[in-house]
Amino acid sequence: MSAPPALDPLKYGWEKKASMIRPVYLEGEQRVVPEEVMNMVSCGCKTSCKSMICSCNKYSLACTEFCKCKGEVACENPLKVSSHEVDDTSDDENDDVRGC
Repeated sequence: MSAPPALDPLKYGWEKKASMIRPVYLEGEQRVVPEEVMNMVSCGCKTSCKSMICSCNKYSLACTEFCKCKGEVACENPLKVSSHEVDDTSDDENDDVRGC
């Protein structure tokens, strides 16, 4: 099996400052993806998101922070992270970068 190709982090949203590499943060209203993509994967609901009017619910997707409802308290279709998806008990020596 061949090794994966080496990727240059400086071409994928990171910058080099002195001898360190750090992520480039978006400023102001700058978006990660075009508005058209956001509209494809998010709902515009102002209510509970439990009916088929909710585009996320209609396609069996959970609402997320990209939706108008933000998948928050009033939303009845929020993204649920199960405990096995988040492993806080890892002995990994890179614990300080978890969640990046």
